[in-house]
Amino acid sequence: PQKPWQTSANWEPRVDYEKITVSLRGRIELDAFNIETATGYMHNSGEQFIDADSSNLDLAQINLPTIKAEAFSQEVRLLSAGSGPFNWLVGAYGFYMTGLFDADFVVPNPAGPLTLPLIHTYLLPESKTTSFAGFAEGTYALTDELFLTVGARYTTEKREFIQVLNGNVVPPGWVDKRFNRATYRAALRYQFTEDANVYASYGTGFKSGVYNLLSPSTVPVDPEKIKAWEGGVKADPFYWLRTNFSVFHYDYSDLQVQARNSDGSGFVLLNAASSELYGGEAEATIIPTDGLNIRTAVSYLHGEYTDFPGAQDFVPLPQGGNAAVVTDASGNKVIRAPRFTAMLGVDWRIPLAGGELGLAGNVFHSSRVYYDAPNRYSQDPYEMVSGEISWTTAEDLRFSLWATNLTNAKVAQQIRPGAPGTDILYEKPRVVGVGAEYRF
Repeated sequence: PQKPWQTSANWEPRVDYEKITVSLRGRIELDAFNIETATGYMHNSGEQFIDADSSNLDLAQINLPTIKAEAFSQEVRLLSAGSGPFNWLVGAYGFYMTGLFDADFVVPNPAGPLTLPLIHTYLLPESKTTSFAGFAEGTYALTDELFLTVGARYTTEKREFIQVLNGNVVPPGWVDKRFNRATYRAALRYQFTEDANVYASYGTGFKSGVYNLLSPSTVPVDPEKIKAWEGGVKADPFYWLRTNFSVFHYDYSDLQVQARNSDGSGFVLLNAASSELYGGEAEATIIPTDGLNIRTAVSYLHGEYTDFPGAQDFVPLPQGGNAAVVTDASGNKVIRAPRFTAMLGVDWRIPLAGGELGLAGNVFHSSRVYYDAPNRYSQDPYEMVSGEISWTTAEDLRFSLWATNLTNAKVAQQIRPGAPGTDILYEKPRVVGVGAEYRF
């Protein structure tokens, strides 16, 4: 490829997916409390054939001819219905998912010529996840202006996994591991005027350990844990102005990170021993006149791997391709965590010809974004612009002309270093469309 949105491949990639979801929500109102339920079902199936080396040479392929997953979830909540100083909720949540796929990873034989003979690695993993949780939260009005919220959750999650490598079950066959964790949250809010409050909160969270379905290993990565502080002010100082300001500090331990494996045919899952993120955000919504809405937001984020000695790295080779090495990423910036972002959006509605003319635009800016823990590959700072012109009739028939990425900005969605080479998946170029919508 000589420029963005060009692809070099020895075959045409194919990705086909089908997803079916069904959800049902219910609510029963009683005198003392209300009952809410949420039921969900998901079915995924598909196939994927990808040229993994991003060249016209037959170097690496990732073929997934069969992909299947099914999931069920059920949540029940009891919520207080009174008007006193104490409001509460308690609930339980259950989740079950099973999934499997066929995988054929094709890479060159290191002992052979450059492109032949190829060696195939066949994987047939299957996984099951069963999760149950109980939770409770209460908010008490200490005074007419001061509110204390305390909540807790206990989760127990069992992961089961079996891997088949080249037709043989990887010993010891089915493996499983249970992950249990209690998490909690506390928040204090002071409503110093009817339209303004200041708040502070502290909470913990976790993501259970997972098995790597794209690896022969049957050892899961460790759970991911977080301690989170946040504070801020929410205020509507004028009828035409709404503002939100917040600062936060997150401490991650065993942050789960994904990277290509050493031969580029699959992926590895790693734990960054510890990571730290802190920063602040400011948002404002301005309505200077009827029909005109202006939204703006800016953020600052410092994200750093404070301890990550075993990061996967790929060093470019003079003859092409990359050499896989292990490096210490401690002190490097966290992936997908730009230092600065800013957004400005305008929405203007004007009466016209018995209907309404709409003009909308949005500008987003991001500073540099890193896509690998060693910070070797990054996207330069960029801006994305979008806009829409619409007309809505008195009968609620709406016509629109819209465009995304108006400036045709070349923005990396992913940068993927691997042994055969490093490829980039770009955000879409300029897209222009028309639409018609009727509401009844």
